Amino acid sequence: QIPFLLKMILLEVHPIIKEEILNNSFISGGCIPSMIIDEFVNDYDLYLTNKESVDKVYKYFLEHKIDFKEKFHVSLITENSINLSDKIQIVIKYYGDPTEVTEKFDWGHIKSYYSCWNEKLVIVPDTYRLCIEKELIYTGSDYPLSSLLRTRKFIKKGWTVSAGTILHIV
Repeated sequence: QIPFLLKMILLEVHPIIKEEILNNSFISGGCIPSMIIDEFVNDYDLYLTNKESVDKVYKYFLEHKIDFKEKFHVSLITENSINLSDKIQIVIKYYGDPTEVTEKFDWGHIKSYYSCWNEKLVIVPDTYRLCIEKELIYTGSDYPLSSLLRTRKFIKKGWTVSAGTILHIV
């Protein structure tokens, strides 16, 4: 799903930005566990690996944001992300090496990533087990209150969270 989706997005952008995204981005977050357990994917989060790429991509989409006829048009730009139609979010607040960026993610099962430059899916340890068992393991966050609130979303999808995990978040 990811390589096809990425190619579809890149059909719509300028060749320079296309190369920037292909060579300097990765996809991570909840889409990978959702695909592992064959659940509906809410959205795809694309991260860039360096500040220069963030600046180029941000500038491009800022200048090309209004064309609602195009697939993957800009629906919202904030200081944190560029939200495109068709469930794509380009995260601009966090960038860098995929391992370092995903290490900051709050839940253990969302730390895997797909590197766009070499078309490689990297599954971190325990991802499969956590996804199959639908077990939430909190790994820390700069925004624990947000993590606590997100537990409701996971519980509605059938995930379990222990009292110890809730205490860890608090």
